[in-house]
Amino acid sequence: LDYIFRFWNVPTQENQSLVESFIRAILAQFFISELNYDNTVSAHVLTDGYSPATKKAICYAEANRHKRFSLDEMGRTLGYNKHYLCSAFSQDTGMSILAYVHFQKIRQAMTHFFYWGTSLAEVRELLSFDSASYFNTLFKSLVGLSPGAFRKACLSLNAEDRTRIN
Repeated sequence: LDYIFRFWNVPTQENQSLVESFIRAILAQFFISELNYDNTVSAHVLTDGYSPATKKAICYAEANRHKRFSLDEMGRTLGYNKHYLCSAFSQDTGMSILAYVHFQKIRQAMTHFFYWGTSLAEVRELLSFDSASYFNTLFKSLVGLSPGAFRKACLSLNAEDRTRIN
């Protein structure tokens, strides 16, 4: 990683290859593409064996990742007590609903940076992050890079490289 941070602007074949490999690994880790799976609940998450409450929560999180998250609102909308919803979700997935919502938002941010080169401010606004520092901290904790560094690496790729990585 340190090598990539220092030398991604140096136009050599080795540098380009390292940046491509790094971005490909990050994108694969975050399931940028839909699963090849006929799943009527979620296009991105395998939900077999999950409770109905968890399946609904996953759909809600995917459909509302552009909004501010409120567990109370989610519970009301889905018709579940928020404590039951949290418990069922955690039991089924091994993570909290908030952690899943954060994952979805950061995944969406990565998509915007990779495909469209959307600015950091636009992505933060699009995903309803009020605090730039919170967005940066969350992104870096999940991806391993700051959002600015990830976006810069994505922008350094030409269209042919993007297609090959995709």
